[in-house]
Amino acid sequence: MRRDFMSFFNEKMKNKTKLTLIISLLFLILSCSSLQPGITKEYSEPLFQKPESVVWDRTNQCLYVSNINGSPTGRDGNGFISKISTSGEVIALEWISGLDAPKGMYLRDSILYCTDISNVLLIDVAKGSILETIEIPEAKFLNDIVVTDDGLILVTDTKRDTVFVSDNQNIHKSELRLKNANGIFYDGERVLIGANGDINLYFPDTDSLEILHKNVGNIDGLHKFREDIFFSNYFNKLSKIEDGTIIEIDKGLFFLDCKADFCQLEDGQIVVPDFNSRLIFYSGDPVN
Repeated sequence: MRRDFMSFFNEKMKNKTKLTLIISLLFLILSCSSLQPGITKEYSEPLFQKPESVVWDRTNQCLYVSNINGSPTGRDGNGFISKISTSGEVIALEWISGLDAPKGMYLRDSILYCTDISNVLLIDVAKGSILETIEIPEAKFLNDIVVTDDGLILVTDTKRDTVFVSDNQNIHKSELRLKNANGIFYDGERVLIGANGDINLYFPDTDSLEILHKNVGNIDGLHKFREDIFFSNYFNKLSKIEDGTIIEIDKGLFFLDCKADFCQLEDGQIVVPDFNSRLIFYSGDPVN
């Protein structure tokens, strides 16, 4: 009888210890979440399917949202691009459909450039139709994209650890090893790339890098607003670099509050896909 009681007691204590550890772990995770004072955030309706990128159309005052809707490498035809207002109302949920896994986007001269695994799609925003598809046979996981003033198309490939450069006639791959190359931004003069855990200046004409900010972590979205650089860490963070110092604007739950490729509106408001089903709208100081 005593042996049975002790076994029962020990089992209860083990279960209690496990429960205590779980509660402590949950408390630790929740306590790690934070929002910078002065910032407010609002959520859109949960209508999207793995939203990866959002782009602001200044002319038409709307947003385009790429939806993977399945595996990030799945050639399944499930992917689509949504068109919504700048306040989050849906204009057309499946504005462009039949894609595979659309990710990064860039708008120039009424043409929306969108990556789709190993293709770059050129979309006429006025007609809402695909004009052209640029195939990059070497690509494995095209991610973010920019188009420079002189017409160069630069696309990061996260699985190939590289950037592809196209001049509409030839496509060549960088000789640099750009580990986890992802976010890329063009400010009219310079190209910034998030790779190797750093924010880098990239020079397409010489295929060379200059480290701008070192060891900032995993970089997904990358944007420059006024003099500050903003970037998202896919796993859970949105941050800015001000006077060389990293300021965490929002830190969510690790691998649950994933923050992807965002955009900024004219007033500095930031719109971030959370890679689940919503967009997050951030405003207030120190965003703008």
